[in-house]
Amino acid sequence: MERPAYIRQPAIDGELLIGTWVSLPAPAIVELVGDAGYDFITIEGEHAAFGRSQIEDLVRAADAAGIPAIVRVPMEGNWISTALDAGAGGIMIPHVENADQARAIVQAARFPPIGDRGVGAGRASRYGMNIGPYLQGANDGILVVLMIESVEGVRNAEEIASVPGVDVLFIGTGDLGLSIAHSADADFDVDGAIGRVVDACQGVGRTVGMMATDLAIFAKWKARGMSFMMVGLDVMILGAALRELERDARAII
Repeated sequence: MERPAYIRQPAIDGELLIGTWVSLPAPAIVELVGDAGYDFITIEGEHAAFGRSQIEDLVRAADAAGIPAIVRVPMEGNWISTALDAGAGGIMIPHVENADQARAIVQAARFPPIGDRGVGAGRASRYGMNIGPYLQGANDGILVVLMIESVEGVRNAEEIASVPGVDVLFIGTGDLGLSIAHSADADFDVDGAIGRVVDACQGVGRTVGMMATDLAIFAKWKARGMSFMMVGLDVMILGAALRELERDARAII
C-alpha cells in the first residue's frame, strides 16, 4: 500500500472521522484499532514513554492495518519531522495559544515553498527511493491538528484557526479545565470554552474536534458541528474491560 495514508481531505471537508488514542508501545493494539473500523489512530507521543523508533514501529503497524496514523508530539525540537519522516499522515500539536505558534508549526510540517521542512531519506519516502512522489503529495496530504488547551488558546482560537495550513483545532478538555480553574479572569467554563472554539472554527470554515469521554458528550458536540472526534484511550479501554470482567466473574454464584 502507499504510505503515508492520508485523511486530510475528508478532515477539512468536515466528514465525520472517529479515532482513538494509542499510548502503549504495542503494534498489536494499532492493528486491533484498524480491524475495529476506526478512521484513524493518534499515537500519544506527548505523554507516553515512546522513543523515536517506537513511534515509527506504531506507524508501520498502522500502515499494515490500513489505518491512517496521526502522531501527537511537542512543538519543540524536531519531533514534527521525526513523526512525519516515520510515515505519519499527520501531526497533532498540544498547547497552541497564538497564531505565531500556529504559523511555526505549519512551517515545520510543510516542505518549501509553503514551509521549511527538511527532506530526509526516512521511512515516509521509502528510505529515499520515493522522494519525488512523496514531496509531491506530502504538502497536500499531511494533516495539521492544533490543540487548544488553555484560556489563552480559547481567546485566540479564531486567529489560530485562520492561519493558512491549519486544518483542525482539537480541544484538550483536561488541560483546558485546569487552565480555567487557575485563571483569575476566565469568563467561561469548560463547556463555554468549547462552544467558543466551535464558533470560532465555524466562523472561518475550519474543522473542529475533541476527545469525548463518553457517548453522550460525543452526541452533544457532534450535533454542534464537531467532526474530528476521538473516543477512548487504549489503557483506559483495557482497564475498564478488565474491571468489568473481574466484577462479573466474582458475581457468579
